Amino acid sequence: PGPDLRAKQLEVEKLKAEVEEVRLQSQQLRLQLQALGADASLVPQKIKAGTGTGLDSHYELRSLFQWLVETVNLEQQVVFECGNGEGEVQVGGRHVLLHRMATWQLSGSLKLSVPLELQAEISGLLLQARKRGRIDEEVENLYSTWELLSAEVVSATSTVSAVAPEPAI
Repeated sequence: PGPDLRAKQLEVEKLKAEVEEVRLQSQQLRLQLQALGADASLVPQKIKAGTGTGLDSHYELRSLFQWLVETVNLEQQVVFECGNGEGEVQVGGRHVLLHRMATWQLSGSLKLSVPLELQAEISGLLLQARKRGRIDEEVENLYSTWELLSAEVVSATSTVSAVAPEPAI
């Protein structure tokens, strides 16, 4: 073989050695990432679109709770019976027992209603979040103990014969 061919063969061997060295370095870096708890995959495990960020896993509940903190008027409370005296209503396809309820005014005709036995807890959470100006801890506590259901319930309006579905969460 000629000198040009021999030079090219040496260059190929050198490049193969460099590629192998870079492969080993990349494998070491992947192992270091895994040791630190990072995912070494190029494909994300969780893909999310929309207004929420990947860092905020409770976006809907956080948004709702922030709005409640800013909007609810806790100074005036009304207590009422729910479920025609039986206390059982359908919410999101489930039977829910709601005997006596406490309600507070939100904006317009919207109201926040909670079972009377949870009135102190909910108003306390809202007041605490309002005082601190942060809702992070409250949202984490609610998310770990509550289930958020979206539904429509029928309630009697001001006239006896008219009933209208209203949003319920």
